[in-house]
Order: sequence, then structure tokens, then C-alpha cells
Amino acid sequence: LDSFSGRVWYKPSERWEFQFSSGRLKDPEQLEPGDIIRSTISAAWMKQEGNAISAWTAAFGRNNTDHGSRNAGLIEGSRRVAANTFYGRFEAVQVETALLQHQQTEDALEAHAKDPVLAFTAGAVREVFAWRGFEGGFGGDVTFYGVPQALRPMYSYHPVSFHVFFRL
Repeated sequence: LDSFSGRVWYKPSERWEFQFSSGRLKDPEQLEPGDIIRSTISAAWMKQEGNAISAWTAAFGRNNTDHGSRNAGLIEGSRRVAANTFYGRFEAVQVETALLQHQQTEDALEAHAKDPVLAFTAGAVREVFAWRGFEGGFGGDVTFYGVPQALRPMYSYHPVSFHVFFRL
């Protein structure tokens, strides 16, 4: 057993829940040698009124490594009314730019440079059936990204992605 983790979870009411977790991971990444201490904290809120459900989550995570630390955070929410669900998510992730540019770690000073990558997603799902505990719906979303200057030649100046799906 070379890695371990723990989590504390607290639910003070039907609507709120909080969690904190941390783990020590021994050499978990091929491109990033060394141990990582990964910690997360989050708060979630949910409210149900009849068949309408609203939910929000805010989360923060941190990786502490031998060569520095990186942070990430998100806020997401969804609202379901009858057969329609609308959702959105904003994420900010600190990345090691040189690792993404060269696909390898470097000992140079720029290898430790960290830049934020941002993403905003908005989407919707329309439920089309419910049968014996199964639900199915068609949906789609679009994500807009904010990319640091150093990564724009590889990832574009204004990257956008989308997908259309069937959820079961």
C-alpha cells in the first residue's frame, strides 16, 4: 500500500452538504514524476419543489508536488423543471504550460510556469421517456475556453467545443 486518502463529509440539512478530502499519491502520473498530495473541498446545495429541482456546487482542488502546486476551481448549477434540465459550469484550472507544449517535463525555469485555462459550459437536456427506473433524454451543450497566450498556437485563440448526446 503506497498511497492513501481520507474524506470528511458533513450534511447539516437536507439542502446542504460539505466535504473535504486529501490523499497522498505515490508516483501517480507518468509525465509528472514524484508524489502528489491532492486535496479538495466542496459545498453543494439542492432544493426540490415538486418535480422542480435546483442544485449548485462550488469546489476547489489543489495538487502539491515536489516542484510546486497547482489549483483548480469550479462552480456549477442545474435547474430541472418537468422534462427540461438546464445547466452551466465555470472552471478555472492552473496548468503547467511547458508540459502541455512539449508533452514532457523540463528542468528549465519555464517548465514550472503555471497559467490558467478557463472553461464555461452551458447546456440542456430534454427527457423523452421514463420506464422502470430508467430515464432517457436528448441534450447538448457548448463550451467556450480561455487559453493562455503561450498555448494559443496549439489550441487556437478562441477554442469552442460542443456535443449532442442521448442520456440513459
